[in-house]
Amino acid sequence: MGQYAPLRHRFLANLIDWGVKILIEVGIVVSLETLFPSSSYAALDGALILIFSVLAVVAYDIVPLSRSGATVGKRMMGIRVVGQDGRLISLGRSFLREVVGKWLSGLVFSLGYLWALWDKDKQGWHDKLVGTYVVRR
Repeated sequence: MGQYAPLRHRFLANLIDWGVKILIEVGIVVSLETLFPSSSYAALDGALILIFSVLAVVAYDIVPLSRSGATVGKRMMGIRVVGQDGRLISLGRSFLREVVGKWLSGLVFSLGYLWALWDKDKQGWHDKLVGTYVVRR
């Protein structure tokens, strides 16, 4: 399966990914504001932003993990996410890890993320939920 990724690499990969996602989100908002200037339908603006934001998460986080095991940040840090067998995970498992698992990991003072600090397999709760490991490429 490979050597577990150092936690500092995972942390830096997440910082990179957050930066990229913020740029994507700003691009979405600016684009929608340009297409629909001063809309009197605030609910429509909010719904469009939500729809495009969800699509961005799917395109940026979920699909790449199932296709290559890595987001931009993970690729830059030389790490990837694999299943217990060392292979790439399915789209469904990627969704569960990135949406449900990461929500649970952050729920109580981010304890689920911190769990990887003392876990022998360096797994956070989101990894344990779907049986994934973050390893060096």
